[in-house]
Amino acid sequence: MNRPSPRLPPEMCDIILDHLWDDVPTLAACSLAYRQWLPTTRLHLFNTVSLDNAADDLRFAQILEGSPGIAPCVRHLTLVSISLPWRKFTRIEHLVLQSWHTVLMSEESKEALLSYFPTVRTLSVEHCCFDVSLFAALLCAFPKLSVIHIDRSTLLGDSDPTGSYDTIPDRLPFPTLEPPGTRRRIEGLYTYALPDYGFWLMQGPFDLALRAFGVTCDPEHVSMVQEVIRVTTSTLEHLSLTMVKPYSIPRLLQNHCPDITHSTQLVSLHIGRISLFHEYLDFRWTHEILARLPLSLNRLTQVKITYELSRMVQLSRVDWEDLDKVLVGLACARPAFVLILDIIHIHIIARRGYEHASMVRESMGTVVSRLTGYLALQTVRLQIVYSRVHLTRNSSTISDTSEHWFP
Repeated sequence: MNRPSPRLPPEMCDIILDHLWDDVPTLAACSLAYRQWLPTTRLHLFNTVSLDNAADDLRFAQILEGSPGIAPCVRHLTLVSISLPWRKFTRIEHLVLQSWHTVLMSEESKEALLSYFPTVRTLSVEHCCFDVSLFAALLCAFPKLSVIHIDRSTLLGDSDPTGSYDTIPDRLPFPTLEPPGTRRRIEGLYTYALPDYGFWLMQGPFDLALRAFGVTCDPEHVSMVQEVIRVTTSTLEHLSLTMVKPYSIPRLLQNHCPDITHSTQLVSLHIGRISLFHEYLDFRWTHEILARLPLSLNRLTQVKITYELSRMVQLSRVDWEDLDKVLVGLACARPAFVLILDIIHIHIIARRGYEHASMVRESMGTVVSRLTGYLALQTVRLQIVYSRVHLTRNSSTISDTSEHWFP
């Protein structure tokens, strides 16, 4: 018996299905309910695919064998290995490489990695070990590449047969692009391992026109970070700085901190992962960075600060009075200013008696009671994000997250 056709116009049905993009059970039910809904539901169901092991590879290869129309729906692909069936993915826009190791790759795998995905726009590299020649070739392998993510656990260097990576090069041996003179425009770079990556890109066949830049900075590499910021002054809109522990020594801030006062297009600034674990450290450098921002940065409307702590009492290590004063100065000159405080509560072991709701109330109460000057302004907003992270030996898991807006 044929099912009745839906009475809504097809366009309206597609709009409704688009709103269900992250509701996998409902999308799966819709794909079985009416044949004309199948193309749209497939686009959402198979938009993001993560293949973490050989069993996943085999299972998905069998799915593709029976339904070849699925492969073009995959736009975001996470791989831990590569094999011949992945040649079918013709529309990958975001490629994530996890746990790749040059020493363990065959020549066939290297060639496949460099040739299978010509449509990639965003490349993410996580927990990988690449020798410099392969990594340089990888960055040049995607004609449409514009955004690069490199996580803090990725290693890069001159590999020997044992797979050690302990020699950081001065530059990468980028191949010549075809046709000669071709250059790639990079608009996003997120590197939380070494800040050298941005410096290397400037030496290769790339034009850095970064709209977004995320970087971990330390005094030793600040000149490289500063050069990237200088080159992208006219384009940089979103900057995320994670400052390592030496910046908690106030005297290091003046001459060893990136200068962003000329980034006039800046819209958002994130100062990340300030660890409040150690009471002897000084965290006022965060406030000094904010206090130095000139009025010429009139597009800046959002500042985010991330704090890490293991006990709620550690929030008292923030100089809230000084921070409140700095924020009032920033917000008075910038209507519709938004402050986001991201509080990450780290638990190394599971604690008895933990109550998420009470921890949220305590963190919210502490912040709201201390930022009275900022919250008294009529045009500002404050978002507090509280997350509980449970650490194990091999991983970290966010178990609870709460977000609240004030006012």
